[in-house]
Amino acid sequence: MEMEPSPAPTMADLPADLLREIFRHLRCVADRDAAADVCRTWRGALAEPTPPPSPPRPLPWLLLPSAGDDFIHVYCFYCGIDRCSLHHRLSPAHGARCFGSHEGGWLFVAFEHNRLHAMINLRSREDSKSSLIPFPDLLRSYQDEDDYQRAQNMVILAAALSSSPGGTSCIGAGIVMRWDLIAGSCRLAFWRMGDRVAVEGTMAPDSTVRLRDEIQDVIYQDGAFRFVTTRGFLVTCIPMFYADGGLQGTTESVQRIRHRERLREHVHARYLVESRAKLLMIVRFAARPRSPTSLFKVFEMVQEMVQDHTGVEKIEDTWTELESLDGRLFFVGRGCSRSYESSAYPELGLGLKEGVYFLDDYVYADEGMPFRDEGHRRYPCSDNGRWCDGHVHRCFSEQRASSAHSSPTWLLP
Repeated sequence: MEMEPSPAPTMADLPADLLREIFRHLRCVADRDAAADVCRTWRGALAEPTPPPSPPRPLPWLLLPSAGDDFIHVYCFYCGIDRCSLHHRLSPAHGARCFGSHEGGWLFVAFEHNRLHAMINLRSREDSKSSLIPFPDLLRSYQDEDDYQRAQNMVILAAALSSSPGGTSCIGAGIVMRWDLIAGSCRLAFWRMGDRVAVEGTMAPDSTVRLRDEIQDVIYQDGAFRFVTTRGFLVTCIPMFYADGGLQGTTESVQRIRHRERLREHVHARYLVESRAKLLMIVRFAARPRSPTSLFKVFEMVQEMVQDHTGVEKIEDTWTELESLDGRLFFVGRGCSRSYESSAYPELGLGLKEGVYFLDDYVYADEGMPFRDEGHRRYPCSDNGRWCDGHVHRCFSEQRASSAHSSPTWLLP
């Protein structure tokens, strides 16, 4: 009697050690997510610890809105344009205004441009409530306590988180505009995850830092949110809580920092980034307002002994320019700037050498943009690239003039 042939092996029959070896060579974190979704056997094998050497910290994705519709394209340094498996998970963000991101694939969006702020997880394998966390749309004064009737509508322009989301211990901080004060000054806002109303920062009563000294960027570092102003001053904010755990407000201090910028070019933006356990300020220059980016300079905060006008010596904080990038990759974006070591990515070769990678964020200074109808919204999307060796390189293959929905954004894996 003829025996039936044995069933052909399936993908689920691959040995676990072979699967893990294949997995080690998938440099794109979205591809690793996709591999884990193939079947239950693969997911179980890949859930075990990856043998050394472990993959380096994944590089950000560039989310580039389309010019003609509400579609978002993704540029992956490993896969290229729209060839990354993340490309198939972007539908929740199509048509939204993006204003930052956080590690883990969390993207900050405003679904209706000036309201319905939230963060969505583009790496989530399931459609669940945990993959969408609302941000507040309302702002109240720290003096109003629980008087929500006096809260005002706000627009979030940039944001940062104190930790990964998932509970009330995570605090959000935003650079915001009030609806009733559009074309006024930016304000500081703070909230816990799940709060419907954000608390406005008090701003320190300091005559040298007025509200018109606009806030440029925000970062969370060493237990505090730090904001940089147009003059390079730092505003440090530490959250304060009520006995029941509710967010009361923040303590705030202003740090006037000397700096030595001797260039005549226009300062387009200032970004804060933590690198090698130090706080850096990256300054973006253009030949004139609204012209393309021409130059970057990187400054480190150091303490120097100086003499005041009476000849008395004292220690002052100073932004001191770094002579080189020293093998680092800086990705700058408001609220989501990050630093990486180029030596950790040898498989990418000379295509990814040290430099400052930047996005077109010129619309940040146009407070009225989120309030215009779709036919009149123009978010510039063409001034993207890498600055290195004293020159700007347009290294992204897809450049678009503008979008009616959003500026480009880094998505942090």
